[in-house]
Amino acid sequence: MPGNVLSITVRDCYPRVLEHIISTQPPQVLCRDYKEILGTLDIISTDPEADEEEEAKQKVDQK
Repeated sequence: MPGNVLSITVRDCYPRVLEHIISTQPPQVLCRDYKEILGTLDIISTDPEADEEEEAKQKVDQK
């Protein structure tokens, strides 16, 4: 795989997911569920499978 290929990881999507949640949910839901929302995003951003995929892509890009 060439090094100039754009690879999108779960971490790359984190800000867009958060922006989507904020823009689509009423303030009452955000206030009530913010800890759960952020906790879910933290789990996604620290997913071991995503880490392995990112490491594999970095190794390929370095070649």
